[in-house]
Amino acid sequence: MTQTFPGNVRELQNAIERAFFLAKGTIITDVPLEPHAEAVSSSDEVQSWFRELADGRKDFWSAVHNRYKRRDISREKVVALVDFGLRSTQGSYKTMASMFRLKEKEYRRFMDFLRRNNCLLDFRPYRKAASNTP
Repeated sequence: MTQTFPGNVRELQNAIERAFFLAKGTIITDVPLEPHAEAVSSSDEVQSWFRELADGRKDFWSAVHNRYKRRDISREKVVALVDFGLRSTQGSYKTMASMFRLKEKEYRRFMDFLRRNNCLLDFRPYRKAASNTP
């Protein structure tokens, strides 16, 4: 209660859970909070993830899916990644999955993950915007 917390509720929950497991007794005496880098904006971070996935430096399942399931990243960041991907692919989830180097068999799993976690965006506005661009 003595510290200000600039992050989101999910990050705070993770910090408290870590403190619970690190506590030496029955009372949590310290909640180690990770410092927030103000220099890197969320948009820059999402673009960086997209490039790492597209370049094959990171795997979608470990870099996004597993981190989301562990609550290390928020739904908003996954949605921002999908938004960036749809803008980059002119509204094509198949092309985005291909850019993330997901095998054809993994496409359904990818779409199911997005659907179940409310990260699936309507592709039509992205296609309409792409067709209006000269």
